Amino acid sequence: MVQAHCQEHDLFYQFRGNATIRKEGMRGGEPDESYIFEKGKQSIDLAIEIALTSGGIDKLDFYQPMQIPEIWIWENNKLSVFLFENDQYQEHDNSLLLPKLDLKLVEELATSDFLSEVIKGFRSRMYQRLAELQFLDRHVSEINRIAVSSEAKVAVRIFQSGVLRFRHELSSIER
Repeated sequence: MVQAHCQEHDLFYQFRGNATIRKEGMRGGEPDESYIFEKGKQSIDLAIEIALTSGGIDKLDFYQPMQIPEIWIWENNKLSVFLFENDQYQEHDNSLLLPKLDLKLVEELATSDFLSEVIKGFRSRMYQRLAELQFLDRHVSEINRIAVSSEAKVAVRIFQSGVLRFRHELSSIER
């Protein structure tokens, strides 16, 4: 879903898969998935661990010396996001690297047995949200064009504030 999100939002990414990462003089490890989000950069920005047994949080101890900016751990059908801050990992509700990615949607779709269904559902939800925003934008433009009287201008402002609230709610869902 990370790749689909980056493709749909025209974000650069390099999929590193489960390439071994290590700090000099330390043992290496292989995340289940890893990504780089900056051209020319060699170090991992995001490591994703799928903990099928307990111990996912212990992986943070392994990653700490490498200071990978963001670690996601999927454990017990829940996605936890950890950001490297002040020399340690802190749990957060949202991704700093992919702030528009709806992590609740990721959790919901990740329980599917078929990857094609997951990606199809993810893209469908993104297109639906985009269509809703485009619909609202068209109506705001039309109302602005029609509004000439002072009463109509007040009505337009009220409608626009409702649209802004709706956009804010959608964006909070996307995070």
